[in-house]
Amino acid sequence: MSPDDKLTIKLDGLSDFFRKADEVVADELVFAILADAERALKRAIKRAEALSGEWERQEIKPQAGPAIEFTGRLVAEQSFTTTGSDPMGVDLEIWETRAGAYVAVTASEPVDRPGFELVKVTVVEPQEDRQAMHFAVMDHFDWTDRARNMARKAGWDLRREVD
Repeated sequence: MSPDDKLTIKLDGLSDFFRKADEVVADELVFAILADAERALKRAIKRAEALSGEWERQEIKPQAGPAIEFTGRLVAEQSFTTTGSDPMGVDLEIWETRAGAYVAVTASEPVDRPGFELVKVTVVEPQEDRQAMHFAVMDHFDWTDRARNMARKAGWDLRREVD
């Protein structure tokens, strides 16, 4: 039996199943279940597509806000350890998604003691003004020297022309 035949049989079975559900379950619930299934299939497709080339499937869970999922490529990264009485390991990353958005990530955790990882994420949606996108990423990193180094490695021009 071919994969297409198996899929046809499975879809026919689902069709019968949803007809029965339509008789006994509220429409809103059926639509919500279908929407969840559609999102899950889209994520599975994106994961499969990410396995080719330089693009990687990422899931980042920030300290606050929703988990961020995307297929992207790493534009620049920087890792360092802070100094002082409680040194922290810090990782900075800039990702570009297939759709052209940027994802800026800062992750830090204690080096010398047990503790939790603090993750902050900013998503910069695609727009025509690439420099504005670059500046939004830099805002995430508070324009630190390490962030400026990443931007330079990425080939970004951080100068602003003012008339």
